[in-house]
Amino acid sequence: MIESRSQGVWVDETVMRRPLPALWQQFAVISLTFALVTGFGAYTQLLALTPLKYAAVQGAMLFVTLILCPPGSLGKVFLPITSLLFVGWWLLSYMWDADRAVWISWTLGDLTLIVTIVVLAQLLGRDGFVRCLLLSGYIA
Repeated sequence: MIESRSQGVWVDETVMRRPLPALWQQFAVISLTFALVTGFGAYTQLLALTPLKYAAVQGAMLFVTLILCPPGSLGKVFLPITSLLFVGWWLLSYMWDADRAVWISWTLGDLTLIVTIVVLAQLLGRDGFVRCLLLSGYIA
């Protein structure tokens, strides 16, 4: 005769999961994933969006992340002078470009990528950004 156990049977032998990260951190991962996909140029195969529309989606994800982040964390975010000088030189390159319409289209996407990475790196901190980057790499 089979007797019932007094203890419940644990079906899954894995370690208990950690709680989900805060909502703003989840949006940070999604925003960084969009940045990685943009950096590798793979979005044209995933979404039928023009570069400007894709930059708008990526910028919106960064904006949502900034809205949902904890109060006071935006005080840590600053743009390094080297990034500002690079972006300034990049914007000046508009003057000697032959096809300015294409320049605007691609530059807005690339600048959104740079701003996303610089802001998220400062918002998440070094360790948090590395974890987020690894997770985004697995997703992308």
